[in-house]
Amino acid sequence: MSDRQKGVDPSLDSIWPKVPRRYCAKNLCKNFKKHYPGLLMQKLFWSVTNAYSDYSFRKAMVQLQKHGGLGAVKWFKDVGPLERWTRWKFDLTLKSDESTNNFVESFNSTTGVDRTYPILTLLKGVKRITMVRHSTR
Repeated sequence: MSDRQKGVDPSLDSIWPKVPRRYCAKNLCKNFKKHYPGLLMQKLFWSVTNAYSDYSFRKAMVQLQKHGGLGAVKWFKDVGPLERWTRWKFDLTLKSDESTNNFVESFNSTTGVDRTYPILTLLKGVKRITMVRHSTR
């Protein structure tokens, strides 16, 4: 696994194993840049995640390997299933080809420190935040 949260994915996989999910490419890019900085590597990241076909995906991966080495290719393999982070493998029944998710950004900034706690404590924090907002309005 990469720098993403390690507790959420296994939990969701065990509760809803057949529900398709996608990772936010913006967040993945932020983690990728920590290990592979530079404008070229960032462009290669987006060419890999936004590839529309198997051919363009493989072509982008070859370029990534050429400039970033096997480590960069391994980084992508460690992220998780292709269906979650690369556009050409997205499930078309979901009716969206977006590879970013600003909801995650909003959720993380709203929950703050609560998101570092176990799931029940996190949910209590979300309930508290919701009740305070409702009361304020």
